[in-house]
Amino acid sequence: MTAIELGSSIFHRTRGVGRVVDHETRSWGGEETRYLVVEMLAENYTIRIPETSPDIRPVLTDPNIIFETLHHEANALPGHYRTRQAEIRDAVSSGIPKKIAAAARDLWAYSESKQGNWTTGGERLYNQALEMLAAEIAASENCNMDEAKNRVRQAMIHTSSANEETSISGDVDK
Repeated sequence: MTAIELGSSIFHRTRGVGRVVDHETRSWGGEETRYLVVEMLAENYTIRIPETSPDIRPVLTDPNIIFETLHHEANALPGHYRTRQAEIRDAVSSGIPKKIAAAARDLWAYSESKQGNWTTGGERLYNQALEMLAAEIAASENCNMDEAKNRVRQAMIHTSSANEETSISGDVDK
């Protein structure tokens, strides 16, 4: 694997986007491991991640895949709460921008539909997806988080109003 340079932006599958501010080598049980010291973009904290972690990747160089996904018509989510939460949680934790964007879009559309409403868990997952998408956009386009969040929200609102006649359906909770 190519060494990740200082100043590079990376995406961590569960933590989101951060910028590499240092490298450290630590010795554990006689083995040396190189760590990335990463300042997380959405929150004000620093983490250390093994450089060879399968949970990291470079930030998108072109975030259009996010906006293209947000502009597609929303997919129906399951009506049953647990099934819906598991589906969204899996998509958000995948670390795949297209899946995260689709989960945020679908959850937003579900919450705006006649059948849906915001649950505490649903809102938490939506906010997590929004933070991840916004951080990826902010890092790749060198803009601030608020601007990036607004762009994501506007893309979903625009899509929602364009598809207003579309109904989102699902099973009734039992």
